Amino acid sequence: MAIDGTPRSGEEYGIYLDGFAPDENVALTVAGFDLGSQLADSAGGVWITVPLGDRGSASDVLLASGTGAISGKTSTFSFRTDPSAKNSGVWATSGSQTSITLDGSNTKIDNAHTDGGINVAGQNVAISNLEYGTTLKASGTSFVVTSKAVVPPNGNPYPVLIDDWKPGGRKAIEVGALYKSVAAASCTNGQWNVSAVTLSAGGIYYVPCRVRLTGNNTTVTATIIAEGAIVVAGNGITLTPPAGSDALVSASTSDMAINLAGNTTAVNGRILAVGGVRVDGNNAVLRCTVAGRQVAIAGNNTVVPRGTCPTAA
Repeated sequence: MAIDGTPRSGEEYGIYLDGFAPDENVALTVAGFDLGSQLADSAGGVWITVPLGDRGSASDVLLASGTGAISGKTSTFSFRTDPSAKNSGVWATSGSQTSITLDGSNTKIDNAHTDGGINVAGQNVAISNLEYGTTLKASGTSFVVTSKAVVPPNGNPYPVLIDDWKPGGRKAIEVGALYKSVAAASCTNGQWNVSAVTLSAGGIYYVPCRVRLTGNNTTVTATIIAEGAIVVAGNGITLTPPAGSDALVSASTSDMAINLAGNTTAVNGRILAVGGVRVDGNNAVLRCTVAGRQVAIAGNNTVVPRGTCPTAA
């Protein structure tokens, strides 16, 4: 028996192994690591909590095993983990053959997962660890993938819970003074036009409409959580949200729910969308998870490195 849900690296996972003699010692291992022994309960079972460290590949299958000292009975349970927030890179939930599209040249991604297919048309694209559900099509030259695996659909470990961020919502209350709600009256024709300088003071902004972020060569120490689509239009914008927070979150179902349109954008927090995420600008560095229904990278020199997310909770 195991707790419902797919565990993520960096979290703990509960497993109950049964079939042993009551009160006998059970020797336990997980992924080959010796966890010592534990007494079985009166029903002949042992409950273990497994700490899951960060890892590079999302396709590993881990085995928990217990062997009774008296009965000789062995009970096993296998499970796989989703990558941790700082390690998962690109994650697309669509089952379409173009769930991930990489048209830009010189794209480097350490970890990528799609429940559907991936289409690589850009030149000099490199992916270290790739999971895909259906198809891999690579028409661009000099495409390199270090490790790949065909996997079943894994769902969405990065849901956008927009109701939690509305005024009075659970997360809105939880973050306290960091929370800032943008009034609907501040949206012009359904869009909040805001300069990067305005957000440089920090905070977590809930926006009830679309967002267009402008300005050049500015560091934004804030989170934007929007009901509508988000466009980062300025050049040289660095997004570094408060510790443990996401950078950009959109509840829009559009294929461009989040669009990084400007050049030289650096994002030091997760980018999460109900719809699609698209990178059109060149020289983007996205140091945390990029997750949406689809993920498209059209700009050149995009880097999604592993294990460098400074704000992952």
